[in-house]
Amino acid sequence: MDHFNKMSRDDLRKEVSRILDIMSDGRTSRRTLDSQQVRSMKKQELLNFVETNLTIATAQQSSHEVKINEVSNFDDLIFSEYKETRRGVVRNTTYKNNNEDSNFEEYFNLFDKRGVDYYLIIITNKLNSFFEKNETFVVNDIRRDENMNDLIVNVFECNEKYETKNKNITRLRPSRRITKDDSKIINLFYHEDERGNSHYSLIKNLNKLLNQHGDHQKFFCVRCHSYYYNKLEYLRHIEDCGRNTPVEHKLSNKMFTKFENISKTQKHRYVIYADFESIIEKYLGAHNDPNTSWTADVGKHVPSGFCVIVVDSFDKKLHSIKSYIGYNAALEFNKYIVEISRHIMNLPAIKMINLTQKEWNDFNESVKCPICNIEYSSSDMNTTKFQLYLPLLESNKNKVEEKMFEIRFLDSFSFMASSLDKLSENMSSDLFHISKIYYSQQEIFEFLRRKGVYPYEYMDSFKRFEEKRLPTIEYFRDQLNGKSCETKDYLYAELVWKKMNCENMRDYTNVYLVNDVLLLADVFENFRDLSLKVYELDPCWYYTSPGLAWDAMLKKTGVSLEVLKDVEKYLMIEKGIRGGMVNAVKRYSKANNKYNLELYNSEIKSNYLMYYDANNLYGWAMCQKLPNGGFEFENDAIIENLNDEKGSIHNNCKDNNSKGITFEESVRTSPSSENNNVCIKKYIECLKKHGKGCIFEVDLEYPEEMHKRHNDFPLCPENVKIDTQSVKKLCNTLTDKEQYVIHYENLLQCLQLGLKLKKIHRIITFKESNWLAPYIELNTNLRKKAKNDFEKDFFKLMNNSVFGKTMENVRERVDVRLITDKDKIVKLASKHNFKRTIMYNKDLVAVEMEKTNIVLDKPIYVGFAILDLSKYLMYNFHYNIMQKKYGYENVQLCYQDTDSLIYDIKTEDVYEDMEEFRSHFDFSDYPKGHVLFSEENKKVVGKFKDEINGKIMTELVALKPKQYAYKVLDSEEPEKKKCKGIKKCIVKNDLKVDDYKDCLFNKTVIRKQQYNIRSVKHQLYTQCQNKVALNNDEFQVEHKRCIINDSHSTMAYGNVWITKEISPLSNHVVQGGTAASLLSRCAVFLVRDVRVSMETADRIFDDICALNTKTETTCLNLFQSAKKIVLIVNDNLFPRKKANISRALSCFHLFKICEDEDAFGNKLPPQKWGCPSCHSMFNMTISLLKVPIEDLNTSAADFFCSGASEECRSEFKKIVELVGAFGKIFRGKMPIEKVCENIMACK
Repeated sequence: MDHFNKMSRDDLRKEVSRILDIMSDGRTSRRTLDSQQVRSMKKQELLNFVETNLTIATAQQSSHEVKINEVSNFDDLIFSEYKETRRGVVRNTTYKNNNEDSNFEEYFNLFDKRGVDYYLIIITNKLNSFFEKNETFVVNDIRRDENMNDLIVNVFECNEKYETKNKNITRLRPSRRITKDDSKIINLFYHEDERGNSHYSLIKNLNKLLNQHGDHQKFFCVRCHSYYYNKLEYLRHIEDCGRNTPVEHKLSNKMFTKFENISKTQKHRYVIYADFESIIEKYLGAHNDPNTSWTADVGKHVPSGFCVIVVDSFDKKLHSIKSYIGYNAALEFNKYIVEISRHIMNLPAIKMINLTQKEWNDFNESVKCPICNIEYSSSDMNTTKFQLYLPLLESNKNKVEEKMFEIRFLDSFSFMASSLDKLSENMSSDLFHISKIYYSQQEIFEFLRRKGVYPYEYMDSFKRFEEKRLPTIEYFRDQLNGKSCETKDYLYAELVWKKMNCENMRDYTNVYLVNDVLLLADVFENFRDLSLKVYELDPCWYYTSPGLAWDAMLKKTGVSLEVLKDVEKYLMIEKGIRGGMVNAVKRYSKANNKYNLELYNSEIKSNYLMYYDANNLYGWAMCQKLPNGGFEFENDAIIENLNDEKGSIHNNCKDNNSKGITFEESVRTSPSSENNNVCIKKYIECLKKHGKGCIFEVDLEYPEEMHKRHNDFPLCPENVKIDTQSVKKLCNTLTDKEQYVIHYENLLQCLQLGLKLKKIHRIITFKESNWLAPYIELNTNLRKKAKNDFEKDFFKLMNNSVFGKTMENVRERVDVRLITDKDKIVKLASKHNFKRTIMYNKDLVAVEMEKTNIVLDKPIYVGFAILDLSKYLMYNFHYNIMQKKYGYENVQLCYQDTDSLIYDIKTEDVYEDMEEFRSHFDFSDYPKGHVLFSEENKKVVGKFKDEINGKIMTELVALKPKQYAYKVLDSEEPEKKKCKGIKKCIVKNDLKVDDYKDCLFNKTVIRKQQYNIRSVKHQLYTQCQNKVALNNDEFQVEHKRCIINDSHSTMAYGNVWITKEISPLSNHVVQGGTAASLLSRCAVFLVRDVRVSMETADRIFDDICALNTKTETTCLNLFQSAKKIVLIVNDNLFPRKKANISRALSCFHLFKICEDEDAFGNKLPPQKWGCPSCHSMFNMTISLLKVPIEDLNTSAADFFCSGASEECRSEFKKIVELVGAFGKIFRGKMPIEKVCENIMACK
């Protein structure tokens, strides 16, 4: 550090910035300190930072590409006895580079240069520079350069740690890009010679390098370490594999997933319940602008006290209790936890009570194990012992000084996602066993059998604990939930103070804290008892409710789910997993019907806004037939037969089967008399007769004639990336589907509703049954019989939690290690799969490592089937019930969530209509006096119910998914609002339906302040956020549908009728607008919605020309101009947000297209754009420059126009402003209307 002590403050800042760049992988978003913070640091602070972080940064830099590389071993890809040399691949058993020259130009010259000449020069220069300057080869530059040059570069190395003939190839840096074009792939091999010099060699044939001697040819996937003998299979694989991050795929050793956790049926005897209380040290933040978005810390949470209760669950006794209020609460808590844990582990074992004669008889006569319920075998009778656990015998036992024990910290919220106040209210008083023991007086017990009241924000220092009285009621305000303390609650707090003889706030805090933990203990013990009673499982063995529910399901059903052993099957099913559908279809609707007499207009057709919700949608799907094993790819011959339009399945499969003819033979020899759809139906019918189902990978065509009918709720949603969006979203589009993975029931539904099957790529067949239905029905029946709300919530939780485990994504798991040893940090930072560090303090660092492999052992096929079947139910209700009843013209979908639909229905009386198909509805929540009230389908899964229970919805505003509001007539809650990302209390109290309308029609941006508790490096803070709640700026809000001109109507992407709805463009011609104005409207439309193809633009042109034949010539020019502008913007703005001005201005002729006549044929004077010499000079100057779109302004025009005539200068400025205006559209800095005015002014 002496060297750094001599540095100036500026030099230290540079060194800190260098270290930050290394630790953040060069990404500004990952830096722990920004440049402003570095500049403000004092010299000693800079020195401390360098001392703390230099070792980690050095290890990262000295290790070979630690920051960006992902490493994992090829377990089954052995480095063969072949070596790459100048003449090709020859036998060579050594790995020494025989070419001692550090210049590898000759190696690169041997490469087949198919379009990568420029890139090879870059690599050669980098390698030469590496040896000349003795610097690390920067693979990060490869990543940048491969994006620029449309190449793929993979780097490999040889793992030399094994002293064997066979060496393992290690993936040093796989590209994240994929391609089928081998000419764009460059594979480099990194190795070191005896002198420690690093070398990069070019791998000319990776497959030859990795093939073992004598093997058949294999095709290797460098991303997941799998290999294929067939190139077509390999090419198909890389498409699926390329969707995921490069990582080695490993398959589980298990054959089946079944209940095996026998130990978890045993109840834990001792359980510790604990809770903390904190003071909130206030921060005095600067005034922030309410018209901007910001986040500020307003308080730091400092632990001020805790309470710990130890419960003996066998006897329902309070074993011990400790509470503490004061400084160093966290340290005192840790000390006590370790102390009480040691005490519990050292408790003497209780001697077993002698068995009665009846118990002895039961034991002798038993034929099954009472724990696992498996019958005894003859070998089980050889023991003379009767015990539960197998003892562990240790050598040198006298050297063991104390027992080792494990403390597992669990979060009660992970099991019961509700407030303690609500949970305790749902329990009857006879279930509070622990509280009754602690509060010996019945009066005190009844009095304190509720959550207390506490002034959280008021307690901002330890001095507050010495105050002799309660603070006034205003200090009891709940800032987080935006609630003021009610008078009855404050009176309750005063009564607690009096009855519990509190002398100061320390006593009151202690009473509040102890009572909170007692309630927690009683609630969770009741939860455990219920779980043990119904499922014979103790929740204390699990971390979350899904883990508990999954084991409960496996135990109750006894099912054995096959573990997939083929990566291709896993990837195909994984590709088909798509979440719930959410769409804002019609953004504003208003009801007009006889049930709302005040606003009813009899001259307008009657319509209703109805909110239908499916009862336990996923529960219904889980009751259907689901896959459980027997997964096989269908025979290619059968798929070819199904793809033949004339192919069909033999009608007499059953007869053939009885004759000994196999099912496959029946398919292969089937006559060709029926069409393709019938063929698919009969194929599926034959599978179902054999207790099988299937998953298809198909190409589907969405016929244009179905676009109007299906616009509201298109079939086959898919994860797509809309051009203006940064991430993929599940969108319901009307585009054709390619290689779409779909459940067979959904495919049949699609064919029935009009989609056309173009091709079948693959089919996975499987065995299926209703194996999950008994578990779902068990919980549903228990919920009906529940004695209190607590039990109702519990059984609902146990149903819903199973679904999440059926589609667990192992790719999302992380590898994070908490390290306290400096040498271990350096060792981890030197590994190739090192990702980043998070420093909590000088003694504790979290190290995140890239996962090098994942085990694909989850039954995701179950989750896939559940998701697809749930969509089947929603589509069936929409198309086969609602549209069938009313016709698509009279029923319009306004908003759709995963399990609910809001309709605008044109009818005289919707309730009379519902009577006709009451078998599909659950009317049990209607008022008993309602004409439709019935308990026939009460809580039946899959039935639909009226979400507002017969009340009249009068108005609906749906801005976007998860952001909608509606009004209800004669309701206790006249306005219902949803707004994702904003706290419920803010939505309920501060937002109104009129705010949503104002945002929709006037594009008002509404911000709201909310308070949250956030954890930053395990330190809790109260934060205040000023956040955008409602926003309708179409260039900032991400939409999953195309918004058309009236701003509240939408169409699904891919709809050919989008062009028919652009009425303002057509009307503009009819009303007599100028050609320049028409150009502005067309250009802006096409630019603002770049998703519109050139073919669609041509349709718009045809539409306009059909209205006025005189405009044909001019409009053609106008549209060609607009199309060229779109191409320029697409090519230059979206990829890197920069525009090539030479290309933009080379189309200056586009803006003088009306030199002969305007849109109505009127003669116009000739228009000129400068002299030819200026024109030539401008193009020559601009062609040499690439200017960011942000720099387009009149100053730039002045620079380009220096020496030009005044006329040319003026015209040139206008065009520069025009091109700049398009850039502003995409950054949301200029409204469309303003851009139109500018374009017209430029013209």
